[in-house]
Amino acid sequence: NIILNPGFDNGTTSWTFFTDGAGSFVADATAPYSGVNDAKLTLTTVGTNSQLFQINVPVVANTLYRLSFAAKSSGSRDMFISIFKNVSPFTNYGLLNFVPDLLSSYTFFTTEFTTNASAMNDARFQFRFNGKANNGDIYHIDQVNLQKVKEITPMFFNMF
Repeated sequence: NIILNPGFDNGTTSWTFFTDGAGSFVADATAPYSGVNDAKLTLTTVGTNSQLFQINVPVVANTLYRLSFAAKSSGSRDMFISIFKNVSPFTNYGLLNFVPDLLSSYTFFTTEFTTNASAMNDARFQFRFNGKANNGDIYHIDQVNLQKVKEITPMFFNMF
């Protein structure tokens, strides 16, 4: 797994919460999917940019990855998940705005994607809530796993 502190059992270490609205992020021990804690995000006021993320995620270009995680939200409201270059021009590295169908009880999700040729060790892995969440929504996330499945060798064809 290339995600640090994937189960939030080390508190909020390695994760950053940002909102231009109002909200909070804590490692919560009251209802984890597994382990000791989960991430609990309370979006008091959603704003135009509310996200939980890690930076400098070491992805390799032209590689198949599998993402899995458990999540739930009050009101069964969804979120967006993306992985992209952490700085401008914020290049999509292969997973852009994946939307899991969240419920009010924990559901386990898995998706696969292939990184593009520009992917490198400067990725931002992001859960984004604006555009899906309503004021007052609470999200729980746990057991985030991002792992390499296999490297893809680009195919070149001789036209002669």
